[in-house]
Amino acid sequence: MRSVPRTIWALLGLLVVAGFVLSLGKSEDRSHPDSLSYGPSGTRALNELLRASGYRVTSAQTSPTALKPEQTLIVFELTAEVWSSDLPSLAYAEDHPSVVSHLEAGGNVVIVHLRQTFDRMSRSASSGATGRIAYASDASEFTWTVHYGTSPAEWQYDMGYGPAAAPLMLLSDNAFVTLEPLYEGRIFRVADGLSSTNRFLDLADNASFWLHVIETAGGGARDVVFLDSALGSEGAPGVLSLFGDWARYAWWQLVILFAVIIYTLGKPFGLPEPPLVREGGRRELVDAVATLYKRSAATDVALREVLKNADHLVRKRLNISIDAPPHLRNDSISESLAEAFQIAENAATAKAPPSIARHVANRLLSETEAFLGHKAADRARRRRR
Repeated sequence: MRSVPRTIWALLGLLVVAGFVLSLGKSEDRSHPDSLSYGPSGTRALNELLRASGYRVTSAQTSPTALKPEQTLIVFELTAEVWSSDLPSLAYAEDHPSVVSHLEAGGNVVIVHLRQTFDRMSRSASSGATGRIAYASDASEFTWTVHYGTSPAEWQYDMGYGPAAAPLMLLSDNAFVTLEPLYEGRIFRVADGLSSTNRFLDLADNASFWLHVIETAGGGARDVVFLDSALGSEGAPGVLSLFGDWARYAWWQLVILFAVIIYTLGKPFGLPEPPLVREGGRRELVDAVATLYKRSAATDVALREVLKNADHLVRKRLNISIDAPPHLRNDSISESLAEAFQIAENAATAKAPPSIARHVANRLLSETEAFLGHKAADRARRRRR
């Protein structure tokens, strides 16, 4: 019966996680083309595309204090539905103080029009609303297949052509991009910015089209500033912000609760406690091996271990390969050390009694230490010379 509550809690946890994941994939009703937003209506993908193409990109979450004339300013202007009266009236992008000062300094501004109803525009574009865009002066020079979510009649309402505006690019004989001189600078207006959002930028020729528009507006300069502060917020709202403050507080309470539970239990959830096995120390292992050798009178094993260590030290000092025959080693050492090696070999082969084996091993170790010390003294004398 104790497994029933755990199952219920597990199902509730899965339900909460599933609800959270579904909320992430929820379609956006309102447009928010912030250059740092990863949401469907955000323009983070365009931001990264420009960076990858060699542009220096700045996201101005607040009104920039100073803009250079060679910088291209990109501003999104959100517009309401033509037939809607309940949506608030939105300010025109060209009236923004940063836009006005940049135009007065001779800068170029790209104003991108985007409807507030992103969900409706997305459905319209997803159902096949694409068109071929070409230059008004020469339709054969460049053409792009671009997504859009509004009709040409809505473009004229949104863009509000100025008296000096001239069509730069057309879509089915309708002005899609216009060029208008204002103050000392120029305004490039794009009728529908749906193709620049994260959801549509990688489709059709949308990415290529926007790279060309921004390159044309900059006149070769590769310095772009997204005026995100013109959207009226400091950044894209997060998932928890959409639910309200209570969701943020509940989230942090869950984080603290899980941290406390993990700390108090000190073990992973759902896994059995590992059995505590007592492991013997190295000293106990050495004593056990020594006792085994002593009871079995295995003097040959002990002697061969001493021989192996002594041979390794001598060969290392003489720079002799470990595979070289023993006579090469003996030719380079003293007669007493060579004799000690030979006696130890014979004693190991004959399995000498423990008393004799101990004497043979001590002699080999003493001769080896004397030889190594003599070699070290010779090297020291050569250094002093």
